[in-house]
Amino acid sequence: MEDPTFADGPADLFFSAPEADSSLTEAVIQAVGLRPIYVGEDQEALIDALFLVWIALAIEQGRGRRLAMRFWRVEATGRGGSRFNSAAPAHLGLLRAFDDSVC
Repeated sequence: MEDPTFADGPADLFFSAPEADSSLTEAVIQAVGLRPIYVGEDQEALIDALFLVWIALAIEQGRGRRLAMRFWRVEATGRGGSRFNSAAPAHLGLLRAFDDSVC
């Protein structure tokens, strides 16, 4: 988790926690330089599945440990088009894996 910031912003850290603990958990995640993405209470199986995706890409495919997941929100531009906005709330959008060599 050293230097989790890429050219287009920080990597996301998906987490599950009891609602009462989510604010504190989010603050800790932000303090280490990651963007917290809360997936809800009792979603540990989902978090574990995301970790398995990371293992498959980073380790098994040999892409290296500087691989992160990023959640993107697609916003309408008003003329039938759309654009990606990584700063928008991350509860809507697309999951994208990226690393320094692929971006």
